[in-house]
Amino acid sequence: MDISSELVAVNTILITLMLSEGLYTKFARKKQVPWKEMIYNLNSGHLIMWIFRGFEIIGYYYIWLHSPFRLFEGIPYWATVAIAFICWDFGFYWFHRMHHKFPVLWALHNVHHEGEHFNLSLGIRNAWFSSISALPFYSFMAIAGIPTEIFVLVASTHIVIQFYNHNGIVKKSGFLEHIMITPSHHRVHHGRQEIYIDKNFGGTLVLWDKM
Repeated sequence: MDISSELVAVNTILITLMLSEGLYTKFARKKQVPWKEMIYNLNSGHLIMWIFRGFEIIGYYYIWLHSPFRLFEGIPYWATVAIAFICWDFGFYWFHRMHHKFPVLWALHNVHHEGEHFNLSLGIRNAWFSSISALPFYSFMAIAGIPTEIFVLVASTHIVIQFYNHNGIVKKSGFLEHIMITPSHHRVHHGRQEIYIDKNFGGTLVLWDKM
């Protein structure tokens, strides 16, 4: 699967799940659905997915192309993917943490936290330039020689996982609560009480928040 196909697949999954959650909430749970806000979130997120994330990928490729290191040549593909998966999550942790710490970065990330309803559409609500501001936190992967197509693969996987973590239906996830960031973890991160602010920065693995 090439990069453009991966992006199309990810976007198709996100839209399908978002609409399914809305319909389930309305007809099965008999609750009001904030369709207007969901449409806004979808518009914001898709501008990122199709335009600015493309700039992020081009920037990553440029760094990889000019890096003197090819540390992953000769390593099995699955091992490179596994290492890249962990590296991306580590980079996201610091991306997320720094976007909460520094005002200029918070101005971008705050768009995500301004959503009034915790649902799947909130998972793609972001400032248009947030993808570009993320590149410095993943550049070490390009410098190390992780190929661009693997970067896109693991990034897409993490995006789907983080998207799922914004759903308003699942309450607890059993033993996964001790390994991965789950919807219950991330609801706390979005809490507006003082005790919850600027905590729980992990994207997929809980490891980084526990260190």
